[in-house]
Amino acid sequence: MRRKMYPLFLFRTVFHFGCFRSMQAFLLLMSLLTSTYLLNFNTSDTNDWNVVNDGVMGGLSKGKLTYTESSVIFEGELSLANNGGFASFQGRRGEYDLSSFKTITIKHRGYGGTFGFRLKTSEPFYMPYYKVEFTPTEEWQESSFDLSEMPEWRLADKTGDKISKDDLSEIIRMGIIKSDKKEIPFQLEVDFIRFD
Repeated sequence: MRRKMYPLFLFRTVFHFGCFRSMQAFLLLMSLLTSTYLLNFNTSDTNDWNVVNDGVMGGLSKGKLTYTESSVIFEGELSLANNGGFASFQGRRGEYDLSSFKTITIKHRGYGGTFGFRLKTSEPFYMPYYKVEFTPTEEWQESSFDLSEMPEWRLADKTGDKISKDDLSEIIRMGIIKSDKKEIPFQLEVDFIRFD
């Protein structure tokens, strides 16, 4: 069942009977009731994001995750050898209805180039996905984007289309990718990702 906004009486009923399968479901429902979906990387509920580098296709790029008490740190180095050139980390597959939200805000700091936040409606690498790009500095900053203006990409190129309301209601995965072809060390620290 796709995750949507629920009326308060349903929340009270489900909570009373202890039907939440996980704290993630509880936090998601609470955030939807307040018209905000917050991925806060200082909680144990969001420490299951995993790294996917170009090694799955024979590349040599490196990337690893480290969780702190208040954030997640993604660091490594890109390599263009063997037709590689990306490092990424992503959340677990699920069903995310983001069609009621208008903006996304990412609090971050780091160095080493440009990163992209991605939303996917399908898994195969050759299928279109949606991505906004941001370049961190060594000071904390918040980057905000209009979800309705999120461009569609296929492989490494923009298609000219933008994400639709229907696409936003059918997201199966979200994550962050480094694919700017800069073969230098990078580090990205993320405090939170928020949908409003």
